[in-house]
Parts: sequence; C-alpha cells; structure tokens
Amino acid sequence: MAASNDLSELLDRIANGEETEGDRQVLRQLLQDKADQSVVQLGKYTVNLGQGREIQVGDRIYQGVDADTIKTVIQTALQQPTARSPLTPQAYRNRQALLNKVKNFWVKGVLEASLHHQVVMQLGLEERSQVLVTPWSLGLEPVGAAQPILPEGTTVIDLFDQLGTGRTLLLLGEPGAGKTITLLQLARELMIRAEQDVEALIPVVFNLSSWGSKTLSIADWLAAELNTKYQVPKTIAQHWIREQQLLLLLDGLDEVRAEQREACVAALNQFQQTYGTEMVVCSRIKDYEALPQRLMVQQAIYVRSLQPAQIDRYLNELNGNLTGLRQLLANDAALQELARSPLMLNIMVLAYEGIHPEDFPQMSAEAHRQRLFDVYIDRMLKRRGGDTRYSLTQTRRWLSWLAQQLVQSSQTIFLIEWLDRSWLQTPRQRWLYTILVSLIVGLAFGVIVALSMGAKQHWLAIGLTVWAIYSLANIIGTWLTMAIERMQPSSRQVFLQRLTGSFLTGLLTGLLFGMVAGVAKAPEAGWLVMVLTVPIVGGLDWWVGGIIGMSFLKPVEALRWSWRNVSRYLIFGLIGSAPMGLILGLSGALGRNLIEGLLLVLLGGLIFGLLTGLRAGAEVETRTTPNQGIWRSAKTSANVAIMVSLGFSFVFYLLSQWLTVSLNWGIFYGLFVGLLMGGTACIVHISLRAVFYVSHNIPWNYAHFLDYAVDRIFLQKVGGGYIFIHRLLMEHFAAMSAGEQR
Repeated sequence: MAASNDLSELLDRIANGEETEGDRQVLRQLLQDKADQSVVQLGKYTVNLGQGREIQVGDRIYQGVDADTIKTVIQTALQQPTARSPLTPQAYRNRQALLNKVKNFWVKGVLEASLHHQVVMQLGLEERSQVLVTPWSLGLEPVGAAQPILPEGTTVIDLFDQLGTGRTLLLLGEPGAGKTITLLQLARELMIRAEQDVEALIPVVFNLSSWGSKTLSIADWLAAELNTKYQVPKTIAQHWIREQQLLLLLDGLDEVRAEQREACVAALNQFQQTYGTEMVVCSRIKDYEALPQRLMVQQAIYVRSLQPAQIDRYLNELNGNLTGLRQLLANDAALQELARSPLMLNIMVLAYEGIHPEDFPQMSAEAHRQRLFDVYIDRMLKRRGGDTRYSLTQTRRWLSWLAQQLVQSSQTIFLIEWLDRSWLQTPRQRWLYTILVSLIVGLAFGVIVALSMGAKQHWLAIGLTVWAIYSLANIIGTWLTMAIERMQPSSRQVFLQRLTGSFLTGLLTGLLFGMVAGVAKAPEAGWLVMVLTVPIVGGLDWWVGGIIGMSFLKPVEALRWSWRNVSRYLIFGLIGSAPMGLILGLSGALGRNLIEGLLLVLLGGLIFGLLTGLRAGAEVETRTTPNQGIWRSAKTSANVAIMVSLGFSFVFYLLSQWLTVSLNWGIFYGLFVGLLMGGTACIVHISLRAVFYVSHNIPWNYAHFLDYAVDRIFLQKVGGGYIFIHRLLMEHFAAMSAGEQR
C-alpha cells in the first residue's frame, strides 16, 4: 500500500495530466483491494464501492468493479483529459480501413502464418540500458555491465504499457532471434485495443529499409509509405502524422543501407522531437551497437536467443522423425549455436526431418547455415505436393533475381505493379525496354490521331507518321532520363531529372498537339502550335516540380476528389491547351471564329485537368490483390476513354448548328485523356514484364509463381504483396551464383 503522501502526489500527477501507466496500475489495484468496502477515501476523492457490486462517484453509479469500469472511474473521478470529438463517418471508415490492412497484412498474413507458430515459443527478454542515451545524460553505461533478465512470462506489451504516454521502445536481438515476430505480437495486442477504442492510436508497421534518402524527413517518408504500401491518400496520411494518431512500429533499422543508417537515426530523433509520436524500433543488436549515434528512446529490450531447455522442449512438442536432428544438436556445437535462433530451429525441423547424422560432417556455424538453407530449399521444392509447374532451376533463378533486386533497392515487400525500370541491369535490357515502350506509346498516339481523322484521306499515312515521330522522340527522351537516373544521387542529379522531365513533357505534348494541328489545318499551324506548346507545358511542369509527365507512368487505381490536385491540374490543362486552341481557332479549323475554336480546345483542357486531378484519393482503399494497381489502372483508363468520348461527341452533336466540328474530335479527346489516365502505366508495366520475361528473370504469369513460392514457404503474402519469410533467406537467395541457381 502506498503511503498517504505518495498517494496524494500520485493523484495530483493524474489531475495535472502527468501520470504514467504505473500510476494507473496503482490506482486500479487500490480499488480492487478495497472492493469489499463500502466507502474508500483516495486522497481528496471519496468513492462508494457498494460492497463490490457497484462503484458510486458523486451522483454517478457504475456497475461492477471490472477493469473497464475501474478505468472509467479513474477517467471520471481523477479528471482525465476529455475525449476527442467523435470521428466523422468518413474518418471512421478511413481509420477502420487502415486497421484492417495492418491486421490482414501483418497479423494474419505474416504473424499467424509464420514458421514460429508451428509451436509457439515464449522468447526471453532482458533490458539493455547501456544502449540508451538521453538528452540529460550523454554518457553510456559500460558495455560489459550486467543487464537484468526479465521474469519469465514478461511480454513486450507489458513493458510498453509501463512507459506511459509518449512511449518509445527499442527492440534488439540477433539475426533470426524473433525480433520481427515479437514486434508483430505487440502489433496484434495494440490492434485489439485500437479496434475497441476509437481514441487509441492506430498501430502501423513500416520497414525502415525503404528510407533511402538523407534529405527525406521521416514525416515525408511515412506519408509516402502510407500512400504506396497501404493506399492511404497523402492528405490523410499527413493529417494522421501531424495529429499524432499513429503508433509507429518500425522494423529493420539494420536493413537501411549502411552508409545511410546514421542519418536515419538522426532523422528518427528529429522526428520524435518534433512530433512526440509513440514508436517501437527494431534492429539487429550488432548493427545498432556499431552506430556512432543512438536513438532517443525510453527503454531498450533485447530478445534473447533460445536456451537449450527451450530447444529441447520445442522439439519434444513436435511430431515427426527428429531423432537424427537431436543427435546432430547433441554432438555439433556449431549447430547448437545456430539452433538458438527460432528461425533456424524451425528451418532445421523442416529441412532435417528424417536425416541420418552420418551424412553431415562437422563444419562451422556459417557453413552450417548455408548448407541448411540449401537443404531447406531442396526439401521445400520436392516435398510439398505434386505441383511441377516450375522446375527447381527456374524457381531458384527467379527467386534469386527477386531477392537481388530487393536487396539492391533496400526493399522487403514486393508488389508486382512495382516492377521498376531501375531493375534493368544491362544496356541490352534498357535498350529493349526503351524501344518497346516507345513504340507502343507512339503506336497508341498514332491510332488516336488516325481515328480522329475519320474518313479523311491519307489517315493511315498520318497515323504511321505520328507513330514514327513520337516513338523516335520518346526513345531519345526515355534513354536520356534513364541515364540521369543512374547517376550518383546528388543535388545535380535532382536538378537534371527535373529539367529533363519538364522538357520532355513539353516536347512530347508539343509534338502531339503540333501534329494534330498540322493535320487539321496546315503544316505551318502545326509548327506554330508545337513551338508555343513546348515552353508553356514544360514551364508548367517545372512549376509543379517536374513530376506531371512522370506521374502519367504511374497506375491510376481510382478517381477521387482532391481540391489541391484538381486546381493544380486544371491550370495545367487550361494553359497547356491554349496555344492549340488559339491557332486552330484563328485558322477556323474548329469553328467559325476565334472564340468558338478557343473555347472548344479549352474545354478539352478543362476535362483533361479535371480528370487528371481526380487521380488523388480521398479515402483509404480496402481491396488488396496481386497486381491490383495495374488492373485497376486499365479499368480506369477504359472507363475514362469511353465516358469522355461519348460525352464530347454528344456535346458536339448538340452544338452542330453553331460549331463546325467533327464528332471524331470526341474520340480524340476520350482516347487521349484515357491513355494518360492509367493507359501509359499499363504500357510501361507490360513492357517491363516483357523485358524481364525474355531475359529469363521472371515467368509471364508472375502472380501464379509467387503464390507457388508462398506454398513452398519461401515467401509470405502481405496483402497484395510478398515478402521472404526472413531476411536471412532473402540474403541467401540474393547471394546465389549462376551455378547455384542451376
């Protein structure tokens, strides 16, 4: 029992909003201990417990003395801060959508499907205060100082709760020791609370490996990750970050590129000082201890490797012929050390079931690990069912290539729609991609222009001319852009990327508009339109950051209203189409006078800008299937093309008495806007798939193969994406030579 003066101080802390979770636990225990009394005096607060059947505070009566009721009493009697205003229906849907994604991706998709859950192992924990550094104590404890082992059964959620408001925790451990599983177990407990209480913070899992820029703030990185990984619109993501509504679960600090790891720690510390967001960070202990700068966290916990008794207990609880494995572990010290990792122990069970010890010579722990992974891969490929769609060589080669790309790009989650041209490794692949994507895009624009000519003479020659000119310009521009992207990251590279992107956006738009104007009126008009369009459109693209042209290469999964983006793209569309409208209006190609022609083309710019701006979402998407971004993009492109074509054609028909405009211009507008609204992204994706396929890097039906790898327990599904079951296995595949792949 706390002394009266201690209790008074505790109550005053709570009244002032300065309490810790430990203070709350003391109060709960006091109420429970006195449940058999009718009246309890807690400092200056008098609580009538009603002989354990009810709690009365003032005029209010609360039935029962369960934990939830006690929490309510504490919040009411001890003047807890008032709750935030209720969420709007849309905000509630967004919150639930994100919770559902985190739950399906990480809890169901990874934690519950993990190898560790064949038999649940209780991992030991110990404090590691020597890695902590605080603003008021810059000295670290001696590395050799003894660290207390926490009592058996202690969970991370218990430790996290004890830290109170503004909790920050560091999880450390050896490779394969169960750090990520421990993090996801914490996520599961926090998820349950968040689902039951709309005021609870939203736990979200991120992998720090994708933080790859020393100039990128953690806030901006989080917004980008929420957008790409969880399909959260950036405006919503930024609001959640700014209002501290997220509880960040950051895995893989050790997976950040070594040369950027210290900068990442500094960025996390800066973010914490700015926002005060609750977070948990996970890292391999050796990589963390090698850092010259440390995280500003309240507590550090080390996930202990398995002890011999735990290993024996685990093996005894399993069914199967593990006699040979037990003999190996009893006689091989290197294998014993390896078995202390839960990951490696589970792989041993799968790979070495029914083995004969005499088949395995003595070797080092590292050699054992490499051999273990090789045996595991062979066993998984041969033993799981009769599916022989893919040979052993194909599976090894394709998984090895995927692992290499993920390691090089510092990614852990792979989505098929994220196939990127930066993964093109050889000049042959880059040239093949450049020519293929340029020819297809050029052909698409050639068909659009040809169709807009209707029954006009030489429509085929016009279409082929557009195809040839546009393809050639796109080949040169794409190759130049890719060459700049391969430069060393620097401010010069950023400037050149923006400059090149803006110039190409202006040039390609000017070429297309110029060719249309030249066909519709005269070659002179076409040249004039192109000369005026290139600097105007290029300047507009530079004004918005040089990203408009590149944005048309990204999937457009849905159309959602966003004032900011609509206003930006409306300006782009209206001003960018003005030169063509002016020239064609003056020439009388679209109407009887300048006003009619100018209004007609500006209407096209208005529709283009409106639809392009609608690409930004206003709510969190909930569906997650493999390659969903490309399929949705194709659907969006087709829908937009049909709607705009029909809409413009109908308007032209109604205004046919006043405007001398062919209905074919409706087809031009529809197909042009539809192509930019997701169509180009599909072309880019198909081109990349084709290049990687002919290079024997992937099968054509990639989703089927990745699901096959999931069934063989090489990968796990995370929503519509995939991850290797562990970083160690990914690194093993990435290190395979061509001979090992065969």
